[in-house]
Amino acid sequence: MLRDAWPIAWYEFKQRYLSLAMNMFASVLIALVAVEALMRFERDDLSPNNVLTFLNVADLLLLAALPALGAFSFSREYMSWNSLTDEPFLKRLRFYRMWAIPLPVIAWSRMLYMLLCFVVSMTVFVTVFVAVGWTVLSDTRPIAHLLSFALVWTGYAAAICGLHPFLEYGAKAKMIHVVSIGMVVVIVGADLLLNYLLNKPIFLHVLEMVNGNPFWPAVISLCAGVIGIIAFQRGLVRRLERIDLP
Repeated sequence: MLRDAWPIAWYEFKQRYLSLAMNMFASVLIALVAVEALMRFERDDLSPNNVLTFLNVADLLLLAALPALGAFSFSREYMSWNSLTDEPFLKRLRFYRMWAIPLPVIAWSRMLYMLLCFVVSMTVFVTVFVAVGWTVLSDTRPIAHLLSFALVWTGYAAAICGLHPFLEYGAKAKMIHVVSIGMVVVIVGADLLLNYLLNKPIFLHVLEMVNGNPFWPAVISLCAGVIGIIAFQRGLVRRLERIDLP
């Protein structure tokens, strides 16, 4: 299935170079904000309230924006208002079904398409975060901690980003936008609630975990990411089996 799905995914991916460039730019920005938050925490050269505020900004970007790098959120299908009525993803699905392409192949093609975008974007994120972080924090923090920190967030994003292809081929365009906005609201609300209850940003919780043991948090998070991708792929196959295409 993966061998048959790869040409479909690659054909679509190579036409999205502008959207990929925007994704990579977003990856750089998120990495720089995360490094800046870590620097301010390490230096402790600002008032506690200001440090906490900046860490909250980093929290929200890592929690809400990082998983979005698994989709070409800057592509025409997402940015155009016409997509609400044109149903670009369902049109593409009808085309594939017209050629009797098996549903598991269609589902994997979309997952591979997402993974290509995700791997490129997250490689940029991890590289920028570790390179810049090591340059400015080499005296206070081992590079293994920085790499583990970045990989923990990579695994988290991978576990959720499968939601994008699941919605693209498994729901109408209006539902895609509604669920995407709803997920952001839920994540932001959960982050603010946990920050209030724990009196500490999630950013710092992850930092404490990798300080104690940089290996296992990264491994567990990446395994969770793989499980999430497989679960969304299987869910997409089941969803496609129930869709009645005209």
